[in-house]
Amino acid sequence: MQSVLDDVNENHLTPTQAAKKHGIPRTTLTDKIKGKSQVNARNGRPHILSKEEEESLVFYIKYRVDRGFPISKKAILSLALATHLRHCEEMGMTPKVNRKKGLSQKWWKGFKCRNNLTIRKPSPLDRGRKDAVDEKVVKEFFELYRTRISDNGLTGQAHRVYNVDETGFDLDPQKKNVVTFKKMGAPAASVRKGTRDHISTMECVSADGGVIPPLIIFSKAYPSSAYRLEGPDNAVYATTSSGFIEGDIFVQWLERCFCRFSSQEKPVLLLMDQHSAHVTPKAIDCAIANDIILMGLPPHTSHFLQPLDAPGGPFNTMKSTFEDVVNEMRLVRPNFFMTKSTFPRVYKVVREKSLSMAVVKTGFRKTGVFPIDQSQINNRWLTLNSLEVAVGEENSADNMVEEEVEESQDTCTYQLLPEEEEILQMAKELADQEEVVSNETTKKVLPVHVTSPTSEVYSANENPFVKAGIVPSYVADLLTPIQESRQRKVRRVKPRAIVFDEKYIADLRKEAEEKEERKVKEQMKRKEEREEKKERKVKEQMKRKEEREEKKRKKTEEMEMKRAERLQKKQKQQKKSNKPSAGTSLSSTSPAEAAARPRRVAKRPLWMEDFTTESTEDEG
Repeated sequence: MQSVLDDVNENHLTPTQAAKKHGIPRTTLTDKIKGKSQVNARNGRPHILSKEEEESLVFYIKYRVDRGFPISKKAILSLALATHLRHCEEMGMTPKVNRKKGLSQKWWKGFKCRNNLTIRKPSPLDRGRKDAVDEKVVKEFFELYRTRISDNGLTGQAHRVYNVDETGFDLDPQKKNVVTFKKMGAPAASVRKGTRDHISTMECVSADGGVIPPLIIFSKAYPSSAYRLEGPDNAVYATTSSGFIEGDIFVQWLERCFCRFSSQEKPVLLLMDQHSAHVTPKAIDCAIANDIILMGLPPHTSHFLQPLDAPGGPFNTMKSTFEDVVNEMRLVRPNFFMTKSTFPRVYKVVREKSLSMAVVKTGFRKTGVFPIDQSQINNRWLTLNSLEVAVGEENSADNMVEEEVEESQDTCTYQLLPEEEEILQMAKELADQEEVVSNETTKKVLPVHVTSPTSEVYSANENPFVKAGIVPSYVADLLTPIQESRQRKVRRVKPRAIVFDEKYIADLRKEAEEKEERKVKEQMKRKEEREEKKERKVKEQMKRKEEREEKKRKKTEEMEMKRAERLQKKQKQQKKSNKPSAGTSLSSTSPAEAAARPRRVAKRPLWMEDFTTESTEDEG
């Protein structure tokens, strides 16, 4: 609008002429000229957040997305509300939003539309991949790759540059979105096979769009039917206990498939990840014998450096096509379930539909492998571990002091979300209230402390966003940089690209021999420890046995002593009473003594005596 007003003043245009020239309503332009409305005034109701606040919030959302820690809609609403309330508190203004209800859905829709935001499901990324991604590592890979291409005469030879990788297919893929009725009380049920069987396949493609026959790996056992007849042409089949590739299987594929169907112009370059099955001594010897240059990608970078895994590349297209083919077959046969026997036939159809020259070339182009172009890599993968703040031309992260960045890495281990901050604040207030009440009743109550998982809270002078002028000072503790959850430990092997040539195999064999020697020494050491442990165990058993025997002997002696004491006591009692002991046998008493012994006469009961007396009197 200011440029339109300048045009009117410089060229002496009338409001009507200026309105037609710039496509602005004449009344609006007239009001601006007469000063009835401000030049930078917005149409409609005024926004809740100021321009500065909204720009700070948008910057923070982008910052979190670029670092791999995106935030949800609920978190954005909480941040926006906290920012507005603090701004009003700073300026002494009345808040425009109810604290309890928060910002409305209408505000969210407008905010999302103004800043081109959208809600998507994030793709998971392993922490190992995030920590390994480094711009320096990627740059070293392209330098080594470019050197190998030029030294071996592969410049412009797309048919001599290959990429190989494995992927897995679930035998029971989940159906995509289906049509159902709104009145149903629950989601529509989808009958599944109920197993977690999978089949691994290994594909190899060239930069000119060529495809080499695949390797199909079954888990545990081969199918029982004639599965080879309807599978892909010239495919190689194998089986492993886990269903994944192993070193011997990869060597067989090199000898039987790659050496046969790859370009006969030598040498050829084979790009692959540094999986242990790919870099065995047998595989490297086979590659050297057949003039194959094996080059390993930097670890944990295959998701953006490997052509087969590129977005819109072969594997993504094959997975989507596989699900479509299975769902189409279920349309004809609703109770169709994928098995090992039917997989080769279905996989042949999937390869014919998805592995086209255009798709293969797209994978090589998007990863910058062929033609060689590092700028093709999406920059968001290289900024995940960046400690700098991307603030544009006006605000630069150079204002951040390196010592402060190192301190923030060393001291802080976890950054709270706004919701967690609010919960901790509420908990602290409740704890303070309980402490006040308890102090009124008794003076011996220990104080309650609520600590935060963060070891450091940014102040206005420490927050690099505030220093760079991106974020207002009153939200310095809300819109903070993402701090490392842990220090990146020095790795035993630096993540880098490797060419597996004669020198590497010599070092590998030397390392294997040293490893074998260490293993033998450890085994001997463990054997000696086991023997020592066995000897100690035998000694302890003998000692316990002697202790048991000694304890048994003492117990026996005590029992004999007690028996002797009891016998002496009985003998003394017998001498006093001159009676035979109860334990004396009758055979020891003579007949004369038995006859002389007085007999015991039983007394009659009283009732019998009375009865006898009465009967005698009656007879008389």
